[in-house]
Amino acid sequence: MKRRILALALTAALVSALSLPAAAADNTASADTATASESQMLPDSVLYYGEISEIYRDDNGKVTGFLMESEYAGELVVQVSDQTFWIDSGKQTASNPDDLKVGERLYVFHSPAVTASLPPQSAAYAVVRNIPMDASCAQYHEIEAVTENEDGSLRITTSNGSLYLTVDADTKVIAYNDEQEAGLDSLQLGNYAMFWYGAVALSYPGQAHPSTVMILPDIGENTLTGTEMAALLQTLTGETAQLSETAADNEPVTLEAFVTELWKMAGSPEMQGYWKLNRFDDAGKISWGARNAMRWADSNGLLAGIDGDFLNPDGNITEELAKEILAEYAGLTD
Repeated sequence: MKRRILALALTAALVSALSLPAAAADNTASADTATASESQMLPDSVLYYGEISEIYRDDNGKVTGFLMESEYAGELVVQVSDQTFWIDSGKQTASNPDDLKVGERLYVFHSPAVTASLPPQSAAYAVVRNIPMDASCAQYHEIEAVTENEDGSLRITTSNGSLYLTVDADTKVIAYNDEQEAGLDSLQLGNYAMFWYGAVALSYPGQAHPSTVMILPDIGENTLTGTEMAALLQTLTGETAQLSETAADNEPVTLEAFVTELWKMAGSPEMQGYWKLNRFDDAGKISWGARNAMRWADSNGLLAGIDGDFLNPDGNITEELAKEILAEYAGLTD
């Protein structure tokens, strides 16, 4: 259940180039704690707090996104999908987005990949509603490490190592849905959860003691959406990816569509007489317009992470595979 977009050679470029409409500086680790020689990671998510000014729905009335406004962070178009979690912070339950209303104020934990469009767009990981004014609000975190303390409590490491959350027998543990089990043993490395906590100790790493933890279900491999792809490619080139040729906003991106965008960035080189892709049983499924792009990618080692006999060119690309391809591409441009 990985949400990481990039690491390795791309991370420094992404950190310096992305313009993040974040509402609170303390949600990301201070840049002063890292050096240029270290391999840095993007924040797992970015927090935006604001008010809904417009809601987008499909033909069946299902919420697909909304426009938010914030006095401090400006506008943000939030793209939602079946992988977005909806949380009622006050009731500490899952929430139904069907009754979303203009004027509602929300916390949105979204992807660090943000398009350079006006207004910017980003994919939502968790949307927090019904925010109490006099109590702590649910916070979305990846579990980066779990350490058992001598007293039996657990220390959860999150926020790129910048925050320790201690949970114990007094911590209320709940599940996002009825199909899950809820207990301290559900807090596993790589999983995600919502944590309710108040003040954070002014130390590094910061420390807090959550009163409640909500275990989120594993959504499996996270596919790359059009919005996320556009944000990543804009960061690399400063140019806007043509979503009309790849995928609309929150729709999944196929492998060949993703590779085609990189091929265009490389100058669309012709690759006649290259036949090594035939080692894949389904190479014939590559669309005519993507053949040069796929040949170019394979000849430069960008498809080395694909194992087995099937290329699946028209299948949705996962963030993990996109990360591997982009890391190889970065090596070409060094």
